[in-house]
Amino acid sequence: MSKLSDRVASQLQIKIKQEEHRAAQRDQFVDSYHYLTLSHLFETKGDLEKALLVLNRFLNLGRANPTDEALVRQKQQQIKNAIHLSRQDTQRPLDIDALAAKFDLEAMASDEVEWISPDITVGSFTNNRTSSKQEKIESTEELPADPIKLVTICAAYTGKTLTDEIYELSLVAFNYCRNNDRVLNIIEQYHGLRTPIKPIPDTVKMRVANPLISNNKQLLDQAKIINLLNDAYGVISHNDSYIERQHFLCLFPKFSHLKWWSSQQDIPWSALGFKEKSLTELLGFYGITNVPRTTTERAKGIGRLLSQKESNTNSSYFKRLLSCKSMKPVEWTSELKAQSAKVQGKLFAFMYAS
Repeated sequence: MSKLSDRVASQLQIKIKQEEHRAAQRDQFVDSYHYLTLSHLFETKGDLEKALLVLNRFLNLGRANPTDEALVRQKQQQIKNAIHLSRQDTQRPLDIDALAAKFDLEAMASDEVEWISPDITVGSFTNNRTSSKQEKIESTEELPADPIKLVTICAAYTGKTLTDEIYELSLVAFNYCRNNDRVLNIIEQYHGLRTPIKPIPDTVKMRVANPLISNNKQLLDQAKIINLLNDAYGVISHNDSYIERQHFLCLFPKFSHLKWWSSQQDIPWSALGFKEKSLTELLGFYGITNVPRTTTERAKGIGRLLSQKESNTNSSYFKRLLSCKSMKPVEWTSELKAQSAKVQGKLFAFMYAS
């Protein structure tokens, strides 16, 4: 490219980095304008691979609103088709300089600009960084989409006994494609608080980020939770999955049929070489250094962790987890039914799965 084009590309990358940082801090969508502009700049100069890399970056962030995502995916497919046709054209001269600079996007911007590497990130949850020399163009060959709706969950509760209960809940619903082993998009997320019958211990209040401090009774939005979980293929939690599921189903027994996995227990982290299997430690290994303190951050963190690819493989932890048997169905004992009726404010328990 010309020196002027180089400067424009550099400025666009800096703007993109700034917007991504701002969106991450505020948990907002990222606009596609600068990505499409930069991609078009590379495309007009004949560097289709760089143009594709820019669009892949936008889609891999997972911060696109549906309209922007559809627009970028349409442009992405156009460029993939153009790359395919150019490789079929045996008469096209080989541009040595373009090939040498193909993945050197980072060198065109300031040292603060870092680019997500498609070869170690998968889908909407990922945020790892690596040097430009390690970046690879995503394969242009994809299988037909085979999406399933999954939900990650993190709850805070008064304790781990049968009579304890949830007082804070976060859910993140997303589409995962089984054929292409990637998260396609985040559908919806929910965070809510409820005032438990059982008092929250002082020791628990000191550990959590959002303790109930209001004297007013707070309730979870049942309609939103039911809508989020409807048509879900399964649920994934991390720490204390058995307890977390039990407490959750006491509030929402209608979802007893859902498959449930533990990202901590169902994946053999020790056998895979990890010394710790806490969510924070595992995320830290992959360079996801934001400490997940709130239930929402932890629910998102589960998805980010499972989106990573296993060492020396091309498969994510999602693929391994879904190949495992889900947890055994909850056994609705008379004591558990009574606890469920109690936390729901009902006089009698009814319609429980066996």
